[in-house]
Amino acid sequence: MDEADLDWVMSVERRVYVRPWGRRGFELALDEGLNYVIVRGSGTHEQPVGYVICRPVVDEVELLNFCIAPPFQRQGLGRRALKILLERWVEQGWQRALLEVRVSNPARTLYRSLGFDEDGVRPNYYPGDRPGSEREDACLMSCDLSVH
Repeated sequence: MDEADLDWVMSVERRVYVRPWGRRGFELALDEGLNYVIVRGSGTHEQPVGYVICRPVVDEVELLNFCIAPPFQRQGLGRRALKILLERWVEQGWQRALLEVRVSNPARTLYRSLGFDEDGVRPNYYPGDRPGSEREDACLMSCDLSVH
């Protein structure tokens, strides 16, 4: 991912999340992380379908934002993309992948199916989806990349 991708990324972010990241957050991520646009197709027929924002921390990689655009959800693209990322991280020598996700997020099932364990909970971590709604817990997950 680079600066040229940010308009598209921001348009998806606003459609998918009630509380989307701001553009400045993505700009900072470009400076300090491992960031990808997920594409379908090849060559001149590549079509962006999602994006991933990661942050390296010593020998671990933290998955901060993983998103598939709405028209491409529920087609197995997220599973394939995350599987490829995990394989790449193993090849690059990362020891562990970390993430946190809302406890209500159905992606937890995907993460578990690809080797992530639920390690704990951060109570009341996420703001509610609507003004005045209750906060939501975050589920902490990790994947031991040395066994992949």
